[in-house]
Amino acid sequence: MFRLMQCGCIVNNTLNGKPYCMVCHCTEPAPRVERDPNESAVIAVDFDGVLMNQTHWSGDHDGPLPGARRFLERLIDLGYIVHIHTCRDVPGTWALLDEHGLSDLVSGVSNTKPVAWAYIDDRGVPFRGDYDEALARLEAFAPWWLE
Repeated sequence: MFRLMQCGCIVNNTLNGKPYCMVCHCTEPAPRVERDPNESAVIAVDFDGVLMNQTHWSGDHDGPLPGARRFLERLIDLGYIVHIHTCRDVPGTWALLDEHGLSDLVSGVSNTKPVAWAYIDDRGVPFRGDYDEALARLEAFAPWWLE
């Protein structure tokens, strides 16, 4: 299981049963942030490049990425409501979700930005309060499927 560490690294290894960062030797996981119950429980998940395997932009896709269904199930198990956000048309997206057996795990589809606790997107550049850092991240950005 992957864990975010206090140092900012994401690790999947342990030392003596505890998460361990091999970069800076940090052994302290980042504290889990409890979502305010008054905040939205919606997680907005991008369709192309996150659920569907897309290595190009033509509107076509190669079917769901391995583990896509389990990922959605885990979000629901964590108490989140899954909404899909996409540039595609909404009825067509529902049809594709249904075709690939994922529609039963999705509460909504939108081609506009929904109100959500978090957005999971293959083209997202995180903003952490520093514009220079955001620009630097943008300069180095590439979607996972182009790296």
